[in-house]
Amino acid sequence: MKKLRKALTIIFIIGIIAVTVWYFLKVPSLKIAPEKIIENYKKENYSGVVVEKYIDDQQHGYHKVILMEKDEERTILLDDDISGLFNYIKKGDSLEKSSGSLRVKLKRRNLDTLITMKFFGQTSN
Repeated sequence: MKKLRKALTIIFIIGIIAVTVWYFLKVPSLKIAPEKIIENYKKENYSGVVVEKYIDDQQHGYHKVILMEKDEERTILLDDDISGLFNYIKKGDSLEKSSGSLRVKLKRRNLDTLITMKFFGQTSN
């Protein structure tokens, strides 16, 4: 019985190692380099009024902000931002962001401020 238990333990450990190695070698990385994430956010350009804000439990917990831009709704994802922008935004706020920048201009009744988006692994703006 001890030999069987020892053999099963060894097989289990080898299996775990094999699956781990296979995963890291064969499965495409789910993480994007921080520089790529930052570049993607910098490319975005939007200006509109927040009509809705929520965490989408049906879609991997994405942090979504729905903006009304001219006569169209647009979804902005703020998953990777760690500045707290998503938590700060309220329905009715105006948001404006220019391409090439990480600064978001937020306006509400008695507030007009710039918030700079921040990301894990960020070395510069």
